[in-house]
Order: sequence, then C-alpha cells, then structure tokens
Amino acid sequence: ELCSHPQGYPGAGPAGPYSGGPYGSGAFSWFQAVDADRSGYISVKELKQALLNSNWSAFNDETCLLMISE
Repeated sequence: ELCSHPQGYPGAGPAGPYSGGPYGSGAFSWFQAVDADRSGYISVKELKQALLNSNWSAFNDETCLLMISE
C-alpha cells in the first residue's frame, strides 16, 4: 500500500505542494525526507523507518497501513 502523492493534498498549488497550504513547507520537506526512493509515495517500509513509538520501538506494519489509509 502506498500513500497518495503530495500533489493531491490540500495546499498543493501552482508554486508546488504545501506552498502556503495548511500543512506548511515543513510537511513537504518531511515527506521528501521519508520518500527515500523518490517515488512520490510513502510505502509502509519508508513510514516504519521514519517513525518510532515512545519507547523507541518501530510501529508494526498494520499500524503503518492504518496511518497511510487515513
């Protein structure tokens, strides 16, 4: 499962995704950093590598899939 391309999110405009939008440019910078293969999508594997639980453990695949589906 893959997350939507950032161009489809609210705030995407002619100057690029998130420019002036509700998420700000920091969100797009984070997206680019997490999108390791530069596919324009965030995979479960990429999301797992980017996030940690409060006890420094990785999220499980199911939780990452739920986050992507939201």
